[in-house]
Amino acid sequence: MNRGRMDQVVEMAKWSMVDFDSVKNQIVFRIINGRMNEKELQSLAHIPVMNLAVIFVVQFGQSDEMGVSIRISKKLLEHWEINLQDLWRMAYENTCLRCPAKSDSLDHLLRRIVMCDIPDPKEQEKVLEMLDSTKDNESEELIVLSNNVSAYGASCMIYGDALKEYAVWKQSDLVILPSSIHEVLLVKYDGSYDVRWLSRMVSDINISDVAENERLSDSVYIYRWKQDVLEDTETGKRIRPGYDGIAKLVEEMQQAS
Repeated sequence: MNRGRMDQVVEMAKWSMVDFDSVKNQIVFRIINGRMNEKELQSLAHIPVMNLAVIFVVQFGQSDEMGVSIRISKKLLEHWEINLQDLWRMAYENTCLRCPAKSDSLDHLLRRIVMCDIPDPKEQEKVLEMLDSTKDNESEELIVLSNNVSAYGASCMIYGDALKEYAVWKQSDLVILPSSIHEVLLVKYDGSYDVRWLSRMVSDINISDVAENERLSDSVYIYRWKQDVLEDTETGKRIRPGYDGIAKLVEEMQQAS
């Protein structure tokens, strides 16, 4: 899409947002780095979640690559005469429906990428052989959690059952490594990992390999499956994933204001 056409689409999208009923089924949520986006969050409708922030967008198309998304400001929320609790309810329902969670082992994901991105069968074979030679049990245990469009899929970490289903299957707590705003990595946690070392590793990777606007967090998170809580190891803050857990945070925000 050329620049002129894109500007037209954005302008049309902005005008269509004046009518809440025409866009309410297209409102979805995303999670972003709270600290790095602190200035922008001052004007956005959002929910602080641990060291992250839930923001809301109107998504025209299934993903940014297929359309346009516009972030919902506090002023727009006032114009719609919608409160944050109702916005969260609609966004949660829409996001889970439009962008269901999807998980796969890192090994399987890499193989699919090779098959899709390398057209030459001989080159495919070479890369697959290399993957086989470096394969170990740890790589098979590392799970990539995202959504069906692989865009802003880190939001799945606060879906109601995304973490719980895998943890119950493994009968284990989970370490969540924030790869980017598009996905997180899950691995079984038995208490033997040094979470401070893992946090330093995540921070180093963010600096060297992840675009600044796609960094989710430098923190490592732990999902405690028996308590069904998600914990930020940096601050010690805990939340319950899913609609009710975040709705409780909104209620606490409203009571404090």
